[in-house]
Amino acid sequence: MALISQLFALDSPVTMEHIYFEHLLLRNCGLHTLNMLLQGPYFAYEDLTSIGQQLDVAEKAAGLASDEIGENFDDTGYFSIQVLSEALRRKDHASLPLTHPDAYLHRRDPSLGQAYICNLNDHWFAVRRFGNEWFELDSQKKTPEQLKRTHLDAYFAWMMKKGASIYMIDGDLPDCRAQRFFTGRDPDDVSMEYASQESAASKGALGKTIEFISSQESLLLTESMNTDSDWDSGVGESKSPTPESDKTDGSQTTEESL
Repeated sequence: MALISQLFALDSPVTMEHIYFEHLLLRNCGLHTLNMLLQGPYFAYEDLTSIGQQLDVAEKAAGLASDEIGENFDDTGYFSIQVLSEALRRKDHASLPLTHPDAYLHRRDPSLGQAYICNLNDHWFAVRRFGNEWFELDSQKKTPEQLKRTHLDAYFAWMMKKGASIYMIDGDLPDCRAQRFFTGRDPDDVSMEYASQESAASKGALGKTIEFISSQESLLLTESMNTDSDWDSGVGESKSPTPESDKTDGSQTTEESL
């Protein structure tokens, strides 16, 4: 992904302070992608896990999946496109592969769209527009990355050549500080209705995320204590857990307080 910074990002990007941004936790890139796409903590880990479980049950009942293994999510926090699409559908948004015949015009000129979710090398991230400015919202990176509008088609072509799966997002995205800022409005000029929805989403998702982090920390601590006990008693070899996760500092932050 380093080539993206060199070829497609602006050398002097605009201010990022109004853009909601989450940093990668475990392999929750899909979760972070949805929240950054919608610009707020609209989903928590448990929300997507519940959707994944429902899809697994439905697929197994239809004979489309194994009885033993569900393929829509795993315990590292990774979610399939089916989970992300269903989560967006429940917020009145549709996703369509950029390779679909109906997406022909957007494939030729991505600037016709408003937002996309992308998967490159099993990592989810979002690309969306605020006003006339385009940004890559990737939880693996430190900040949002502003893209050159004139190179947007080349950026998408480069990703597809690398084997990325790209989905265009349809439906009115929620109002947000970044959209207001990049369309010349006061970022803090928000309706009472939106402020109420934003606050409720923040409290609900944050609480569930904290519970998930705590449960993961407790699990790792228990495994560590069991490992130490085995060594002390001289029983067998110690097998320390090696979670399959993206590189992360284990923190989740935002560029704004909701």
